[in-house]
Amino acid sequence: GGFNAGFEIASIKYKSEHFAVTFGRDYFVQGLVLSDNLLFSNYNYSYDQLLLTYKNKFLTASTYYLQLNNFGSNNRHLNGHRLSINLFDKGYLAFNEIILYGGENRQFNIMLMNPFINYYIYQKNTRNFESNSILSTELFLQHNNMFFYSELLLDDFQLDKEVVSDLEPNEYGLNISIGVKNILKNINCSINYTKVANRTYNAPEKDYEKYINKNYPIGHFLGNNFWEIKSNLQLKSKKFTNEIDFYYREYGEEALYGEFNKDYMDSTVTMEDGYEENFPFGPITNQLGITAKVYYEINDYFMVNFKTSYWFKEDFLDKFNFMIGMTFHL
Repeated sequence: GGFNAGFEIASIKYKSEHFAVTFGRDYFVQGLVLSDNLLFSNYNYSYDQLLLTYKNKFLTASTYYLQLNNFGSNNRHLNGHRLSINLFDKGYLAFNEIILYGGENRQFNIMLMNPFINYYIYQKNTRNFESNSILSTELFLQHNNMFFYSELLLDDFQLDKEVVSDLEPNEYGLNISIGVKNILKNINCSINYTKVANRTYNAPEKDYEKYINKNYPIGHFLGNNFWEIKSNLQLKSKKFTNEIDFYYREYGEEALYGEFNKDYMDSTVTMEDGYEENFPFGPITNQLGITAKVYYEINDYFMVNFKTSYWFKEDFLDKFNFMIGMTFHL
């Protein structure tokens, strides 16, 4: 337990053998913290939050509330719950459900802190309660020096095929990583594939239901309408961490901050012919490059990091980039 404070953190935490509580402003990512998390990006601001967690040797269950920034006069709120099943030394299997809601003068809904409520059913059975909900599952497995991680996110999945609006393409995300630790002494390597479909995290009617907070994506930091494959090589020592990443990405037109695409509702679309679209959707941009990072821990309180990148093909960034940063731990 204790109190934490900083430029982005001001929270009170309590932790016992089975229960934990976080109240106040803090960062928020559950499960493995990776660069390609789909449900909550680790490239985000901290949240004003209430997080309640129960844990035993078989499972970990949590329910939480995150306050989001307003859109104009519309208040915005996010609730979620998570169940993680412990596979002991083999890894874990987790299930997540989150819901984003808001509106003019809309207040926090305390009923959504109930970890046993299904948000989709609650939304359907509650009058005047509009929201945008997402389901996801994670699987992490490890054996000897090898590991496997996968994350599947479902935003909207169409089962009915009765009217033209049912032809809306499915909105989902997929993240798969495979790696080997200590392939040589202190050297780790991994490869990752990520895909996020067009319209995922977006909202068809209410802009304040987009999965955006303070102008950053809540989910994957690249938003949607893209796929990428990357490999990582990491060398660790007592003071140094060195990483090299190779990237290849394809992404289409901006599809999170802008208007929700409803081409499937075009007057020329029929149920008989169906609706298909390219992926990524719209003009495609390719990104091919390499990045190198060095983290040097001078002492327990001070760390310096260097990052440089070279892009063989990139329409928006300079071919060569360099950055230096410093981190203080008080």
